[in-house]
Amino acid sequence: MSGPQVANPQKSHHALDGCYAKLLYDALCQLLRSDLNRHLTTNEVVRELFDLGPVLNEEEQSQKMSKAQKLERRTQLGEQQKQRNISRNKGRNKKMGGKHDFEDD
Repeated sequence: MSGPQVANPQKSHHALDGCYAKLLYDALCQLLRSDLNRHLTTNEVVRELFDLGPVLNEEEQSQKMSKAQKLERRTQLGEQQKQRNISRNKGRNKKMGGKHDFEDD
């Protein structure tokens, strides 16, 4: 049975060896809060504490999209989808014409 694990942003997990490592990880979680993954990726000291190896070079890091970039892209794609739906519905309305207009006599 393995102990607690550190989730590395590169989709790998490293087991925490002993109580010291677990306490250190918990302290860093409280101290850094949401920035812990960024520190596990870019901070040499934090990576050394958990034996995660060298920091990735800038080229490898730039290939990954940031949350802001993902949100911006998702917003753009959503707006494009909305415009496609609007134009598609206009075309459908023209095709329908008066086929379903019922007059009450």
